[in-house]
Amino acid sequence: MSWKKENDPYLDIKSMLDFHFRSIHSETNMSANIIRRGLVKNNEIKSCYLKMNSISLSELGDFETIDISFVDVLKRRRTSWDFNEEPIQCSTLSSIIHYSLGITDNCKYGDFIVNKRAYPSAGAEYSIIPYIYIQGTGNDLIDHKIFKMEIQSEKLYLVNKLNDKEINGICSTSKFTDRNFNKCNFIIFFATNFEVLFSKYGMLSYRLSLLEAGHMCENIQLVSTALNVSTVPLGGFYDNFVRRICKLDGRNFVLYILGGG
Repeated sequence: MSWKKENDPYLDIKSMLDFHFRSIHSETNMSANIIRRGLVKNNEIKSCYLKMNSISLSELGDFETIDISFVDVLKRRRTSWDFNEEPIQCSTLSSIIHYSLGITDNCKYGDFIVNKRAYPSAGAEYSIIPYIYIQGTGNDLIDHKIFKMEIQSEKLYLVNKLNDKEINGICSTSKFTDRNFNKCNFIIFFATNFEVLFSKYGMLSYRLSLLEAGHMCENIQLVSTALNVSTVPLGGFYDNFVRRICKLDGRNFVLYILGGG
């Protein structure tokens, strides 16, 4: 069998560059539409997953105190498949989510209260929705399950249950090499519905979505480093398999993945 790279659009950089130039932002393609998805009126918390099984981060344990300088965290940050031998504490896991992605402050905007977060988002839309797979905590309520995170309320909503072997099917490294997620304690999937940003930013939405996912992922890596948890970000994963285990519909896509433990 011989490779035919010249006929494979996957390996045609021109296709990628064409899309890159089509997504360039300018005054002529910016929509005047303003969508206030990031606003919460009178502290109202909304969720479309209230009927699903849920658990609050606070139920997993008190948030831990981080006693390390920021410079030291930057120096120690590494991508590593060497997950810790000891199971992660539930309080450590909840602390990572809380400090990386949680609400950090709020301010008034007319009749609305704007909740601020620890990472930037285009137009404060916060279009990236994180899903998390958890294992090895010793807590049957959360182990071997995938949850959708609701950042506003800091709750996890049950989406799916997996067996021990399924999670290693998300990428070629874990599927075919000795690097795997057997000792990993959590995997976060950064998903989005491009339509959330598209009415406001058009083709630029693609770039902005990737940037937001990157900011969120780096936050998690830094907080994990401060709490002595190893992390590995993944861009090369099996899209259809990941969308299936997260039970995403045809309008939602995973852009980035981070494993930790």
